[in-house]
Amino acid sequence: MNVMKTKGISIFLLLSVFLIGAGYVHYYIPNKSIFLVPDTYIYGELNDTVLIRVYWIGTDSKEYNIIKNSNLSIIGLDGFATLKKVGIKETLKYHDPMIRELTFGIYLTLNKMGIHERNVTLIIENKKERYHKELSAKWIFEVSPKQNHSLKITDMIELEVGFFGRNVSPECMFAVKNIGEQPLIILGVQYNVSNLQIGKISYVNSSNLDEVGKDKEEAIFPAEGLLLEPNESKVIIVHFKEGDFRYPKKPAAIRLKILYKTGDKVYSIPLLYTYEIVPIPTPEQLKE
Repeated sequence: MNVMKTKGISIFLLLSVFLIGAGYVHYYIPNKSIFLVPDTYIYGELNDTVLIRVYWIGTDSKEYNIIKNSNLSIIGLDGFATLKKVGIKETLKYHDPMIRELTFGIYLTLNKMGIHERNVTLIIENKKERYHKELSAKWIFEVSPKQNHSLKITDMIELEVGFFGRNVSPECMFAVKNIGEQPLIILGVQYNVSNLQIGKISYVNSSNLDEVGKDKEEAIFPAEGLLLEPNESKVIIVHFKEGDFRYPKKPAAIRLKILYKTGDKVYSIPLLYTYEIVPIPTPEQLKE
């Protein structure tokens, strides 16, 4: 399985590929290109800025340049979030220079508390080139008041991208630390993406993601919760159920809701960043 896990926003994925067809633009005969739009659940706090990514993959240099110089707008936010900015850049790289990719980094500011479930429309437009593309997406946002937390998310792996395989169990891995003065108990995680289920949760006695899988052994997350003493750190691994994650399975973008307890009070904190699972097409699939 060719899968890249990364803690950075910009990544380079080197994959052996073959020459494939060109892209889609309105004023000449289209060949194959694709947009990858994730099913999304975002937990956040008021005034947070969150990131959602949309990907384009194709082989036509003309379409690449048109999309690279396009604008993106969103219909359906209904005031619960504001589009802060959009960045367009190449973040995935195949060996074959004929295959091009562009990533739309969509930054949203959360404006309104509550649970907001929306079917939104992303409009990618280049008026000069008469290019107009509409993409549908299901977004679920849960927004809570801004709080000071005694639990801190110190690091995470935010992106898994690749060809994947038939029997894959993606993992969301993040490090936590008790920065308060009292012990706390991590109770678990919550999210709402129907086609992505948790298989198990484990933890490692470490503050460093790089130590996972080396000398540090995983332990099953306790049913009663995971105790953290003041200044203590752990790495938590959410193992999603094994399944077929090959393209055309849709990408998923999740900012987990992490529940923890101090004394008799239960709190929730967002994951540091949005975690993504992005199955990309093989060259053969782009030819179909």
